[in-house]
Amino acid sequence: MGLVREVKLAGVVVACLMLAGSRASAAPPDEGTAGQTLTFYHWWTAPSEAAALSALVNVFSSKYPDVIVLAASVPGGGSGQALFPVIKKLASAKQPPDAFQMNAGYAAQAFFDAALLGPIDDVWADDKLEDVIPAVVRDMSKFDGHYYSVPVGVHRTNVVWYNKPLLAKYKIDPARLTTWDAFFKAAQKLKAAGVQSPIQMGELWTATHVFECIMASLGVGTYEDWINGKITAADDPP
Repeated sequence: MGLVREVKLAGVVVACLMLAGSRASAAPPDEGTAGQTLTFYHWWTAPSEAAALSALVNVFSSKYPDVIVLAASVPGGGSGQALFPVIKKLASAKQPPDAFQMNAGYAAQAFFDAALLGPIDDVWADDKLEDVIPAVVRDMSKFDGHYYSVPVGVHRTNVVWYNKPLLAKYKIDPARLTTWDAFFKAAQKLKAAGVQSPIQMGELWTATHVFECIMASLGVGTYEDWINGKITAADDPP
């Protein structure tokens, strides 16, 4: 987006990007890794995402150079909806991947209910992950008291970038844009001055994140009611 940097409203929407162990996954690499393969499915297909994926794979390959990494992409899988039928079909054919990407918390519930995940408490214990991962992320990685995923990244969605020279030109102070009314009034001022697109977003999924931030800005209670399906229409009481 193109207006304001780090407009901090009432809430922060945290989504965890996870690699989840399949219930039929292969044993972890050890000293005899020659000829082994590590297969996983993901949706990191944008240039920046692909760079992050490459960095992750490079770290793994530096530790296990004899393991062949097979990364299969499923574009559009950010919510898990596109990936779920793929993983389910592979599992039904008894060819599940060693791991796959998913979002934590409620987004992972469908995978757990379909028995597509296996507990990985030993991974958390061996790497002492509880010592370095915040409690809220730990809880999102669990079902029924057991760990089923490991976080590889955390999204922060309430960050907006702005064009400093542009705002300065039209005497718009970004420090004063702390409400949605002020935000959209600034956008309208830029539009009236001839700026064709005062608010800009990237791919289509970014609009979903913006809406999540708007809901979070209404307060934690309202956000939780919305995310849990208690608010479904614009005229529902917050």
